[in-house]
Amino acid sequence: MINRLIIFGTGAALIAVWLYLSLFAHRRSPQNLIKTSQTKPEEGLVKGCFPWAVYYLQSLEYRGDEIVCRGHLRCPSDVAYRQIRENVQKTFGDRFLVLLKSEPNSENEGESEAETTRYIFVLIPNFNPQIPIISRTRYSEWQIWCSSVLMGLAPLVVLVLLQFSWDQVLKMLPILIIGLLIKELARWWIANKYKIKISLPFFIPYFSLVWHRSHIPRRQVLFDLAIAPNLVSLIFGIALVVIGMLQPIGMDGIAFDFKISGLMMGLHQIFPNSGLGILHPVAYAGWLQLNLMAISLIPISILDGGYIIRSMFGIEKMAIAVPIMRIVILGLGLVSQHWLIVVAIALFLLNYAPSIPLDDVTELNLGRDLLGIGILALGLAVLLPLPESWF
Repeated sequence: MINRLIIFGTGAALIAVWLYLSLFAHRRSPQNLIKTSQTKPEEGLVKGCFPWAVYYLQSLEYRGDEIVCRGHLRCPSDVAYRQIRENVQKTFGDRFLVLLKSEPNSENEGESEAETTRYIFVLIPNFNPQIPIISRTRYSEWQIWCSSVLMGLAPLVVLVLLQFSWDQVLKMLPILIIGLLIKELARWWIANKYKIKISLPFFIPYFSLVWHRSHIPRRQVLFDLAIAPNLVSLIFGIALVVIGMLQPIGMDGIAFDFKISGLMMGLHQIFPNSGLGILHPVAYAGWLQLNLMAISLIPISILDGGYIIRSMFGIEKMAIAVPIMRIVILGLGLVSQHWLIVVAIALFLLNYAPSIPLDDVTELNLGRDLLGIGILALGLAVLLPLPESWF
């Protein structure tokens, strides 16, 4: 009964915040845009930024302040992007950002996929990225961050306090806080490595959101920003589970159904002495850490999983994954782990556009692809229950 009240109250709070932001918050101010001249740049200057040996420019299309440049790529995409971006900066300074993306080429219908794809450069007015919530409200970043901590972490703390004894809480709560700190420190380290400015982590029940306050130069950077904190969180969570399973279980053991998680059942098979249906508080804290990691790996919107899918497969594949994952998480919340209902509500309400890499064509290397598939599979193994027919 208590768990249901917490789920209902948290879901109601999420809906209230969403309604406030949608109906009453100020819209994003155009003051973030850098003021540029209303006159179109000379066509000769634009064409001079595209060496024929790098990108054979065929046409220019003016869409308001944007310039769409279509032609044929004559060298590797990363080399072409770097050269043309440098040329645009030399010619126009900070007036434009350079985007490299792909679009279908209707002129080559019936040919191979490579021949029907056209790579285009788009010059758009430069702007300063800003946190959407901050830009739409009159409150400061610190005020909203403190509110997010109360709204996002309070349900987790209350749930722990109501379900477990005080001795169990004293063992688990500090570990969970340390896990969150380690995860965000890993994200900050990667962002500092690539000189990307990021926001503070804003908390929504059971997961956190981080906005990028600098432009993401290429897919690899977006991938690393998303994979690093979750990889650290995965290692930390599994280490806690293993350490807890190796500890003798005393009076503070916590009842646990291993069938609700494929990963936990696998670890239980490796360490069978952990006690059937009982977990040490340290192992249970590791289980909660793994759940928080798995939630952030859901491939949707601005979650880390969405950025990973976006980097690996492009925006089209992520658009397909989003509605599927919303339904899957809601289904898991109804049949297995009921707290996932709150996550499902949040996923239906989240509708922020993800960061777009400026070079959205150059693909990841094989190592990153394999790492991304591996961590997404492990995140799914944390949440997916095992079929009853297996037992």
